[in-house]
Amino acid sequence: KNPATVCRGADLLENNYQPGDFPLLRRLMEEDTDTDGLHSLGLDLISMQQAHPSEDAEPALLYLYEHGPCSICRGGVVRQLRELNHLPAWMHIEFQFDCESLQ
Repeated sequence: KNPATVCRGADLLENNYQPGDFPLLRRLMEEDTDTDGLHSLGLDLISMQQAHPSEDAEPALLYLYEHGPCSICRGGVVRQLRELNHLPAWMHIEFQFDCESLQ
């Protein structure tokens, strides 16, 4: 399986959403994906969560927050978790030390 192909195809999930797609994205992010691939999957995850809000996305969002390569992804994760009312208390503490304003 080619990670670049997987990353380019993940955006198709948004327009063809099915229950179980968020755990699938989480598994794809955990596979051997390079930084660009993880960033691409992360942006797809955030976009899919905006279009199809679901608590099923929380584990994938938390994974992206911890492993994602950029502040755009981290900010998107914070916004999505806040909309789900699932923003962990530890994130509030971490905000104090983040170089980006994520609040």
